[in-house]
Amino acid sequence: MTNSYGPAGPWCWVYTQDDVVLNILWSYIIYFFCWANIFVISYKFYMLISYFNSRSEEIKFNQNKIEERKYIKKSKYIMYAFPIILIISKFPATINRCIVLILDINSPILYHFQASFSACIGFFNSLVFIYIHRRFILKKK
Repeated sequence: MTNSYGPAGPWCWVYTQDDVVLNILWSYIIYFFCWANIFVISYKFYMLISYFNSRSEEIKFNQNKIEERKYIKKSKYIMYAFPIILIISKFPATINRCIVLILDINSPILYHFQASFSACIGFFNSLVFIYIHRRFILKKK
């Protein structure tokens, strides 16, 4: 439709050969939504952790809720992992794209970091899910 897709390679998705301004605009629009998504997810996890903190304070002195307090404490620390994984995974791609757009330097090292970290989002999340499954779900059975 916009003829904005370049040849397949480490950075194949947005590339306009004719219009440099359109290339930069497309890249910033895509990264804006990518980082906006990360911000919203991080904010939601912050809200969830805040709820856990308030719930933990509510049951602080209730002797019948000791197990719930322990569960909340463990869950709260695990929830920090998801936003951190997103930020770490998208940061190399963002740095690479900014360097390409601003300095017009194509670095194979940055492309390798981008490809490695972007592909690892699911892997890192699966490690967290496995930990949660083993630590909380299997333990309760």
